[in-house]
Amino acid sequence: MEHIHPTVDRNLLRRVALKRLDKDYTNTPFYRDSFIAEAQMAGQLEHPNIVPVHELSVDENGVPYFTMKLVQGESFDEWLRKRPPGAIERIEGGIEILLKVCDALAYAHHRGVVHRDLKPANIMVGDFGQVYLMDWGLAKLTRTAPASGEYALMNARG
Repeated sequence: MEHIHPTVDRNLLRRVALKRLDKDYTNTPFYRDSFIAEAQMAGQLEHPNIVPVHELSVDENGVPYFTMKLVQGESFDEWLRKRPPGAIERIEGGIEILLKVCDALAYAHHRGVVHRDLKPANIMVGDFGQVYLMDWGLAKLTRTAPASGEYALMNARG
C-alpha cells in the first residue's frame, strides 16, 4: 500500500526517508485519508523516541508522500534475534529500549493518540542507541479528528 525508501532532501541536503502511498490507492479516499492522517499525527508528536516528520506533500501525479528522519539501525526484532534469551545484555538493553518506548507511548497517549500496532518490528534501535517508535499508520486520535481528505490535500499542495 505504501513504499518507504531513503532519498535526499535537495533543499536541506540531508538524507531522509520518503514514504509514498502506492499510486493505485491514491484515488481511494479511505487509503489516501488514512495515509495523510498518519503523517499529520506523527508530525504533531514531537518526542525524542518518535521519528520526526519533515514534510507532507503531493507529487506532480497527485500521489501523497511525506518525509521523515532516516533512522540508521535495526528493528527491535533484529536486535533481539542477535542476543540469546537470558543474556544480561538482552535483559538490560531490552529494558532500556522498552522504557523509551513506554515514554513515547505515554507522551502520545497524553496527546490523545493511540498507536494500535505496537510490536518489535515497529521499534527501531539506532546505531548509537537511539530508540524510535515507528509506523503510526493504524494510530487513532481519541480526542479530536485530524484534518484529512481533500482539505488536507489542498493544504499539502500549498
